[in-house]
Formats: sequence, C-alpha cells, structure tokens
Amino acid sequence: MSFYSYNLCMHISKENYIKQIEDITKNKIIHSLRKCENISKEINANIMIVAPASGNSIAKISNSIADTPVTLAVKSHIKLKKPLVIFIYANDGLSYNACNIANLMNKKHIFIVPFRQENPITKPYSISSDPEYIIKTISFALNDEQVEPLLL
Repeated sequence: MSFYSYNLCMHISKENYIKQIEDITKNKIIHSLRKCENISKEINANIMIVAPASGNSIAKISNSIADTPVTLAVKSHIKLKKPLVIFIYANDGLSYNACNIANLMNKKHIFIVPFRQENPITKPYSISSDPEYIIKTISFALNDEQVEPLLL
C-alpha cells in the first residue's frame, strides 16, 4: 500500500512516516505498481481493507482503474474473488461519488463499512465510515455478508 497521508503527518517527513509504519507492521510498504500487480497471490490474503478510501480511490475502484498501488492491489485481490472492505472517507460521497459508492455496493465480494454524514450543515456531501464497525464488517465480509444498517 502507499502511505502518503501528509495531512496526518505534517510534523514528520514522508521517509520517517514510512519508517514508522514499517517498524510497527514489521513489513515493507509496497508503493510501486510493479510490486502490487500480483500482491494478493503472493501474500495469499483472506481479505483486503482500504482505509480510508477517498472519493478518488472509490471512483477508481468502482470503474476498475488501476493506476496507483492501492487500486492495482485491489484489482488483483478482487480477481481472486476474496472480500474487499472499504472504509469510506469522501467529501463528495453524497454528490459526484454517490453513483460510484452505489456501484460498489452492488458488486460481489465488496463490503462497505457503515457510514454517515459528517456534518449535514457545514459539509452536506461529506460522508465517513464509522471506525466502530470495522471489525464487525470484516467478520461479516468473511462470511460473504454486508453489515446492516449501512447508513447510520
């Protein structure tokens, strides 16, 4: 996966951020397209989680565009018919990206962590999944079921 969350780590460099993640996970971050191409076969993952999934990532996954390490890893994983869990965090989830989210909800092997509007008054189109539902969504997804209610 590619970790470039500059908004979360403004006080440290990208290299230090990557090193911290690698130290915690005891794994090297995979951030090249070549290394992501067959990642699901190589690591034999039972499930994949995209968290957070931005509106851009959601649109790409929904339309089968694989031009980043994350979207290519997702495409590789979906080919194996294994569950994919998506944790939505999108400013345009109830506007331009609503159709992409709906498209993903209708696909086999794709499961959405239940979500809600962030702030209907100041951010009426922004939605985010609830972290409290991640484990439950993973558990359900491994049994080929979607957690409900989906809209909180």
